[in-house]
Amino acid sequence: MKDYILIRGPIGVGKTAVGSLLSDRLKNDGYNNFLLSLDKFRNENVGKEVTYLNKKRAIELVVPKINDLISYNCIPIVEDVLYEQDMLFYLINNIEGNSLRIKLMAPFDICIKRDCSRKFPRGKVRVEVTWQMLQKDDPNEFRIETKDMSIEDVVNLILSRFISF
Repeated sequence: MKDYILIRGPIGVGKTAVGSLLSDRLKNDGYNNFLLSLDKFRNENVGKEVTYLNKKRAIELVVPKINDLISYNCIPIVEDVLYEQDMLFYLINNIEGNSLRIKLMAPFDICIKRDCSRKFPRGKVRVEVTWQMLQKDDPNEFRIETKDMSIEDVVNLILSRFISF
């Protein structure tokens, strides 16, 4: 079993929905966990403006909180786009524990459609940038193509991977 779960993917792929259901399922199975959206954390602790410096500062601030959760046997479920390699590496290298790293991917048109249905869409350009930046595979990540999958199916796949490690 892993100490924490990191879910990343482009805007509109369903990270928050998957993370929320995963958190509920883990709680129902008796696992103490905490869903942490890096976007929400940044908005509440650094500022709502999405800049490189704000994102970097939020990651620096959140690492000790994630380590605290792990030290109390709470499984952090961290979700964010995280397409910036330096921020991803900082996060991974400074969290004390083993991670299950998940990359959710869907076709570009699906991500756009989901983004447009939000209360506050991020916009086609931002979706495209994150989608393009996340195309390269990382052998340390478990990539899930969500196109023809329900949220429940994605969560079941993650859970099977989480419990087997």
